[in-house]
Amino acid sequence: MLLDYGTGVNELPGHKFRRTALQAACEQDTRPTKTNVIDFLLDRGADVIAEAGLHCGVTALQAAAITGDIKMVEFLISKGVDVNAMAFF
Repeated sequence: MLLDYGTGVNELPGHKFRRTALQAACEQDTRPTKTNVIDFLLDRGADVIAEAGLHCGVTALQAAAITGDIKMVEFLISKGVDVNAMAFF
C-alpha cells in the first residue's frame, strides 16, 4: 500500500537499523511468503546492491545468508549482488 502511495521501494526508514525493504525481507525466516515479498519488491525496483546501513547494517545477500536461506543467496547472486560488500556492526 505504501508503494502505491509513492513511498520509494529503496527508501531507508528512520530507525537505527536503516535497512531497505528488500534487506529486511531477506532477513526473515525461510517460508513461501518470503519469496513472494521479495519478488514483489524486485518487480517494484528494489535495489539488490543497496549498501548496508551504517548501524548494524547488512546487505540483502548477508541477510539471506544469516538466515541460512541458500536458495535466496543463490537467487540474489544471480541478480548481480556484490558478494564482497561490507556489513556495518
